[in-house]
Amino acid sequence: MFGEIMHMTVAQSHSVGALTHAERRVALHGHSNRQIAQTLFITTKTVETHLARAYRKLAITSRRQLGDALASPSAQLSTEDA
Repeated sequence: MFGEIMHMTVAQSHSVGALTHAERRVALHGHSNRQIAQTLFITTKTVETHLARAYRKLAITSRRQLGDALASPSAQLSTEDA
């Protein structure tokens, strides 16, 4: 995992394509952490961890920014490829 992150370029690390399947799945829900956890049958802490990693990879700090990142045209291409 750490080797994978270290080999990414800055541009790759700031794109939706850098997110893992689990991070993308949590990020796309758009509900509260508790609601996401209940829907996906995972713990709230797991949701928080996936979101924190997604924020770091996308260089963002809020859910609003996450929504904007996922709604961008380049994000649509990245999520379709996954």
